[in-house]
Amino acid sequence: MTKKSILFLFIGVVFLCAVHPASAQQKVKVIVHKDVTVSEIDQGTLQKIFLGKKQLWDDGSRIVPVLLKESPVHESFLNDLINRNETQFRLSWNRAVFTGKAVPLQVFDEEDALLKYVAETPGVIGYISSGKAADNVKVITVQ
Repeated sequence: MTKKSILFLFIGVVFLCAVHPASAQQKVKVIVHKDVTVSEIDQGTLQKIFLGKKQLWDDGSRIVPVLLKESPVHESFLNDLINRNETQFRLSWNRAVFTGKAVPLQVFDEEDALLKYVAETPGVIGYISSGKAADNVKVITVQ
């Protein structure tokens, strides 16, 4: 390899290492109804919610997780925050529904419809792309 090839390879590796982790966390915003009392959530708790293992907020109110249909935003949410691919996620959720620990999730075709539902329905938690305006809902930080 020439020095020029090695330099380009090095720059490419540095770019991938530097950009990927930051971009993963910036693709999705987690949102909740404004009456939900949390302002931040740890990733483990978020995973429990979206895998049907946690059904109540700390104040005792019901948690209502909602999803976007399969899309880059949905894929990013599952991969980066829930640590599951689509198949793993569906299997986990179907198991929770089958055992009576959860009910089928509501899935929205568009972010605007999901945002409207979150704004109007107490206890709801969902996600949108990071560039989407989040009016009438609360954006929470994932730790």
